[in-house]
Amino acid sequence: MTRQQGTSLATHYQQEFSSYSRFLLCRDLYAGVTVSLLLIPQALAYALLAGVPLASGIITASVGAFIAAACGSSRHMIAGPTNATAILIQAGIAQILAVHYGAYSDAQQLSIVVQLLAELTLLVGVIQVLAGALRFGRLASRIKREVSTGYILGAAMALSVNQLYIFLGVEKPENGGMLLSKVAHLVMELPSLHFLTTLVGLASLFFYLLFLRVFPRLPHALMMLGGAVLTALWLGWEPESGAMTAGALSNRVLLVGDMGGVKELWQMLSFPLPAFHHFLELFPAAIAIACLSSIEGISVSQAMARSSGQDPSLNRDVGSLGVANIASAFVGGMPNSGSPSRSALNLAMGAETRLAAMTAALSVLVIVTLFSEAIAYIPLASLSALLLVTVFRRLVSPKEIKEVLSGGWGPKLTLLTTVVAALFFDLDNAFFLGVLVSSLAGKLQKS
Repeated sequence: MTRQQGTSLATHYQQEFSSYSRFLLCRDLYAGVTVSLLLIPQALAYALLAGVPLASGIITASVGAFIAAACGSSRHMIAGPTNATAILIQAGIAQILAVHYGAYSDAQQLSIVVQLLAELTLLVGVIQVLAGALRFGRLASRIKREVSTGYILGAAMALSVNQLYIFLGVEKPENGGMLLSKVAHLVMELPSLHFLTTLVGLASLFFYLLFLRVFPRLPHALMMLGGAVLTALWLGWEPESGAMTAGALSNRVLLVGDMGGVKELWQMLSFPLPAFHHFLELFPAAIAIACLSSIEGISVSQAMARSSGQDPSLNRDVGSLGVANIASAFVGGMPNSGSPSRSALNLAMGAETRLAAMTAALSVLVIVTLFSEAIAYIPLASLSALLLVTVFRRLVSPKEIKEVLSGGWGPKLTLLTTVVAALFFDLDNAFFLGVLVSSLAGKLQKS
């Protein structure tokens, strides 16, 4: 179902809206607003995971998602921040911070993080636009499943370890390091965990799982975070903007407002041009993120097309993510990718055209602007609980792992190599090593 590779964007719009009606408009608006209720907590959580200002997640979920929907071919794909790309962003930026800016204050590091994020997002966007223009979109879809599955497993391990530091109120190691060293440090610091933070995390985890089971059709994440906000207000907790590390305020529970919140959203929209001071250092991470984002986008586009009967243009979808990323870079956003969970919800809610995705993006801006004060009171441990559940519900697929392991020695070796590499090296290096092993194994099996 990919015959429309050369179809123009104007033709896609004409086919999409030729028989549009008020009834279809209502369906799109309803689906878009519903998706935004899932998109907002995910955007905050993934920004936290990436180690960037929380406003960056909101900007990506609005500006980036809107542009990706407007420029792509898919009628149902919802773009924005995702957990898999967020962990790569965190790994790429954290390494540069540790090497070059470890002695800087938290305020200084925040400014540098925003600058590095702009450079990284712009690099990813340029790579994807070139890939789409040169019709490399289909090549991204041919990266072996065992590579992406192994990378996702590695990302899931890294995500879980990073979020457990916040969930337990344990201070992270200053120099970063490989994943195994982070695990060892976490185990050693367990006796000093913050009891109240851990209690909030466990309560958030319990109620989120409860809402998932009892109210499967309602916005579970929003319900859980809303309860956490009411609890924080009831107990009189107040955010203190400027605390950037889990250990900075170890005497109390950290809130979103301690990370700067989302009040600076509009200020970030006037972000200056990227300076490219670390172009070469960010380039490997940018390649890995561009590949993963393209793979996710293509997979989502194809999955939505199988359900809706649409013929997607894979190159256009990759290029649209690139355009969205270039735009996001200049307003403080993160790299965009296609989200399976949000796209599936969009389709399930009756969305008919891309207007639903554009409505979701605009709804995010409106809702966050109206409720920014309340968002500042969300405990970070509650966002971590949301992310930890996401790892096991959305990121890790036992079915895919089983299918890879049921193959020949090549897929098994590739999967194992990629996962083990994620323990000892950066995730982007693990991804490239997996691609290399997959390629060599394929050639050996053919010879």
